[in-house]
Amino acid sequence: KPHPSHGLDTRTLEKLRKGQIPIEGRLDLHGLSQARAHAALERFITAAYTQEKRCILVITGKGAGVLKAGVPQWLSTEPLHSIVLKIMPAQP
Repeated sequence: KPHPSHGLDTRTLEKLRKGQIPIEGRLDLHGLSQARAHAALERFITAAYTQEKRCILVITGKGAGVLKAGVPQWLSTEPLHSIVLKIMPAQP
């Protein structure tokens, strides 16, 4: 049964947390300006949603940079908020 806060059932959430769901798309934002990264993220997420991809990886780069902080914020606002079910850090 889906939990209302994340839209995923417990088993799927656990598999996602453990890195056991295949990654169906990757976007590397490393080295992009904040504006270019935001636009690229919106295009990529929208296209992935249209293609019914379930699990995608967004690479922000190393450290505590602007993109690492910005991406979760951008994903939590429209138009992306309504199509992204869960945001999780990637497994190494």
